[in-house]
Amino acid sequence: MKKVRFFLLFLIVVLVASCAKDEMTDPGNQYGSDALKSAMPKLKIAVVSDLHYMDPSLLPENPEAPGPYQDYLNQDPKLLTLSAPILRQVIDELKSQKPDVVLVPGDMTKDGEAVSHESVVELLGELTAEGIKV
Repeated sequence: MKKVRFFLLFLIVVLVASCAKDEMTDPGNQYGSDALKSAMPKLKIAVVSDLHYMDPSLLPENPEAPGPYQDYLNQDPKLLTLSAPILRQVIDELKSQKPDVVLVPGDMTKDGEAVSHESVVELLGELTAEGIKV
C-alpha cells in the first residue's frame, strides 16, 4: 500500500512539474523572455483544404435543369457549381492577407479531372507570382 501511495505522489509531482510554465532567461537577463519572443521570426501559414474544385467547362449550361447532373447535385453536398467563384475569392483573400506559405493538403478537384487540376494550378500560380510559397 505504501508503494502505491508513493507512486501516486511521485506521479502527481511529475505531472505538476510538467505543467509548469517554461521561461527562457539567462542569469544576466540579457535575453529575457520578451527579447526572445521579439527576436523569433513569425511565419504566417494558411491552409486551404478540400477544394473539390470543378472547372466551369465541366458544368452543364443550366445546372438547375432536370436530369442526371441535377440528380447528382441533389445528393452531393459539395458546392460544385460555386467552386470556381469560391476558389477565386479564396485566392483574392490570400493575396491580400499575404501568408508566407499556403498548404493545400488534398482533395483539390472533384474527381481528379485534368482540366480542373490545370485550373487549380493556374489559380495557385497567382499566389506564387506574389511571392507566396504554395
